[in-house]
Amino acid sequence: MNLPEFLKKTDAIAERLTKEQLSGMIHQIARTLPEERRNEFLKLLCTTAEIQNPEQVTAQEDSSFSEDLKTTVSQCLEKLKSIQRGTLCLESDINYDYYDDYDNEEMAFLFEDPENILDIIRKSCESVHQCVDATFWSEAYQLGKMILNLEVAVNGEYVDYVDSTMNISDLVSYELLPACDILSDTLCAAYQALPMLERPAVFYALIQKSDCHGWKLEELMQYTSQELTQMPEFLSCWISYLGNVKEQDAEQFLYEAVKLQNDAACALYTAETFVIQHPGLFEQVMLMQKNDIDLLAVGREALQKIHINYTIRGRIALMTADCAFRLGMQTEAEQFLIEAFRSDSTLENYFRILLESQEFMKYQPELYKICTNVSCYEYEKTGYFPNLPESLNQNYIRPDEYEFFTFLNGDFQAVLKKMQKKTKICFLGTGVHEIWLCNVLSVSVSGYKIKAWLSVSM
Repeated sequence: MNLPEFLKKTDAIAERLTKEQLSGMIHQIARTLPEERRNEFLKLLCTTAEIQNPEQVTAQEDSSFSEDLKTTVSQCLEKLKSIQRGTLCLESDINYDYYDDYDNEEMAFLFEDPENILDIIRKSCESVHQCVDATFWSEAYQLGKMILNLEVAVNGEYVDYVDSTMNISDLVSYELLPACDILSDTLCAAYQALPMLERPAVFYALIQKSDCHGWKLEELMQYTSQELTQMPEFLSCWISYLGNVKEQDAEQFLYEAVKLQNDAACALYTAETFVIQHPGLFEQVMLMQKNDIDLLAVGREALQKIHINYTIRGRIALMTADCAFRLGMQTEAEQFLIEAFRSDSTLENYFRILLESQEFMKYQPELYKICTNVSCYEYEKTGYFPNLPESLNQNYIRPDEYEFFTFLNGDFQAVLKKMQKKTKICFLGTGVHEIWLCNVLSVSVSGYKIKAWLSVSM
């Protein structure tokens, strides 16, 4: 769209706006302006209003607006309590068109709102936003917390197939409510209204209630027009709190907080403090190092302090090995590769040792010993705990991989006996093993070390 056409459409729309709508639009533009453009915006307003000295303009609190807003918040709280008690309910039914055609974009359920629950929630969200703009932090926090903890009762088919209630996240996912900034508004209000030591637990609880697993503190810092004072102190409290929470969300928030803190010494102290709950912090510390000498030192410490059964230790060992290779420390680098395989016993790590070591055969007995000490993974026995931190994932070897390691170690008889029971070992056969190996390694069949190793082992 060219400029004349843009201006014509802008003028046409502006003519239809009321004074209140124009004022609201200007307010919305002002609250989203970057800080470096605020003075320029104020000068433009003053020029339009024919105000000579912008410094003489003082904000006057509208007492009637304040009282009306606080009254609205009280009314919203009472209505939300009725919803929470189940006095007001949504009605649901199956959308049979959805089951006839799975490719359509309609939802599996149809909902009716005879008691205007959705309007109540929508108005409550708008009130929280208004309270944040008016710096009514306590009111915004109380109302926002109520919304995020709300459970809306549902009658009908939804109860039989899913659950008896819906939270805010469910209402948004079923497109009953539009996506809004209720979490950001509530967290902003909580930051301003609560004492420093109470904020971390409240933040984490509200984020969990909203199901915003990808939430970032940096987004909140950019969202709010109010300065979040004492941020360094809050980061320290936030890190201390998250370090004691053994959940995946907490670990991701913890990594972000350490990066925002941007202090390698503090990050190392945090990693040492919470090595049991979040051993992956050492990986974050290594990424912050400016030179290979410091990186090598952190890697050595991490390998000593992290339990050998965590796969994150294997990743850290690989980073340390790469660093040692760059420093020309061949022997120590090979030992780090052994440690990588000890904690993350994959075929890739096995072949890294094969390709990078100068005397692979001397390491083969130790590698096989590592394999025999690692548990084979059995889903039915170990279970699955998706909410544990990723850095607490434990090392395991699948039964078919264990058979392959047995084959690589030269114990062909043991493998052949198992082949008689199950003809499933696809890597055996004329020429197939060489192709398979090369696919894993992404190297050519003529690679010298592969040929040499095959000639020794087979």
